Amino acid sequence: VLKKVAENHENTRVFTLGIGSGCDHALVNGMAEKGLGESEFVVEGEKLNAKVIRQLKRSMQPSLRNIQINWSNLPVIQSPSKINNIYSGDRLVVYGLYDESKAKAGAINQGAVTLSANDTEGKTYSFTLNVNLDDIMIESQLVHKLAVKTLINEEKI
Repeated sequence: VLKKVAENHENTRVFTLGIGSGCDHALVNGMAEKGLGESEFVVEGEKLNAKVIRQLKRSMQPSLRNIQINWSNLPVIQSPSKINNIYSGDRLVVYGLYDESKAKAGAINQGAVTLSANDTEGKTYSFTLNVNLDDIMIESQLVHKLAVKTLINEEKI
């Protein structure tokens, strides 16, 4: 199923809805990811309406796709490594984990980070931010755990 969805992602987007605690999360998430859509889950006692409407709105609007982050020569590992399409009202959370092995090899701790994406008509959007890793490093284990959890979940699909 996932292979077929991936083969047809250029002309069809797939939006999935998992219902109940017994649904296959890997399948629901995988189909949405491979189909360049989004997934939603509804658990027992939760109202279905809001999630169905959100999925319908997403399916009828353009998205930003081919989202890339260029970290220049900064010694970071991106999490998640692949960024899915984003839709109006969505959040985008991407972590840049400091990679000590690259830093020890003489990497520079300042540079430009550029986020770029294309709309459905091919227009490219770009945003650049100059950063100095020495100024923005967070020592919190919580942020690291969230970033690693994102990488682990990415591998499950």
